[in-house]
Amino acid sequence: MKNSNLKKIAKDVLDLEIQALKKLKKYINNSFDKAVNAIVKCQSKIILCGVGKSFLIASKISATLSSVGCPSFSLSASDCAHGDLGSISKKDILILISNSGETQELKPVIQYANRNKITLIGIVSKKNSILYKAADIKVFIPEVKEAGLGIVPTSSTTESLALGDCLAIAALKKKGFNRKNFKVLHPKGSLGAQLKTVEDLMITKKGIPFINENSDMKNALNVMTKKKLGVLIAINKKKFTTGIITDGQIRRSSQKK
Repeated sequence: MKNSNLKKIAKDVLDLEIQALKKLKKYINNSFDKAVNAIVKCQSKIILCGVGKSFLIASKISATLSSVGCPSFSLSASDCAHGDLGSISKKDILILISNSGETQELKPVIQYANRNKITLIGIVSKKNSILYKAADIKVFIPEVKEAGLGIVPTSSTTESLALGDCLAIAALKKKGFNRKNFKVLHPKGSLGAQLKTVEDLMITKKGIPFINENSDMKNALNVMTKKKLGVLIAINKKKFTTGIITDGQIRRSSQKK
């Protein structure tokens, strides 16, 4: 196959996924509002659950929610039937993601949620499915054409992932979650560096190398070595700064004398 054909395949896939997102946009309705309000009001955890590709999407959405101040974790529906149902409490919000809404592994999870009156949000594309009928909040995603044989989960997973982003950002704005809040949850990495403030770089008073202006150089060098900042702040009896001495100045002076 020629490389030009490969490029065409990539563009065709993107076209299908763009069409899917445009279709999804038309279906954002009051159910979306209800889902966001439930997430914001939750006093416990937001639990996302799915099977296969839907579980992977659930994990990403869960991570995004946690990063914007909505504590969350994801569960595999397959594992739920083997003890992980114990992770879900009555105060949690349970979000189940399933394109068909009929996946066998979801049934025990749905039954558990209904039996314990746990708020269930269903993200599903079939209105006659078990999940759609059982969900307290029904978030419908339209059926779309998949790329690759017409069956490989691509356009539908793009829909689910995008919808999760919409829920997270809407919850963020509803809660008034700001950049300062975001910074607290992202202290490291490139995001942490972008959000770093002058305060983060400042040294506390205890760490500043102050020295009396009348101190001898031996004492000054000891303070400079101990503080490891390569600088000294000379102050007088009134605690006013009267001068600054740098490591470079001392080295240049020692070369002359």
